[in-house]
Amino acid sequence: MCRSWSCVFLQMPVMDGYETCKALRDIENQGMPHISIIALTANAMASDEQKCLDAGMDAFLTKPINQEYMVQIILGTVSSGTQSV
Repeated sequence: MCRSWSCVFLQMPVMDGYETCKALRDIENQGMPHISIIALTANAMASDEQKCLDAGMDAFLTKPINQEYMVQIILGTVSSGTQSV
């Protein structure tokens, strides 16, 4: 059964975010629609953001979370017609 989600929150006990992103992008290369990926991390350096974007993530949020900004990012991703992870 195939399901469609607007947003999924993951905590990775086995794979890190970069590995998870690669696995999802590999699935897309097999014909699945684009899945938006938003990184949420305590690493707030500009180089961390660039590393996430280079890995294929669509957006980057840092802890502590700015709730208004987080909602903007999530709603922007969901309303773009893609799935969010």
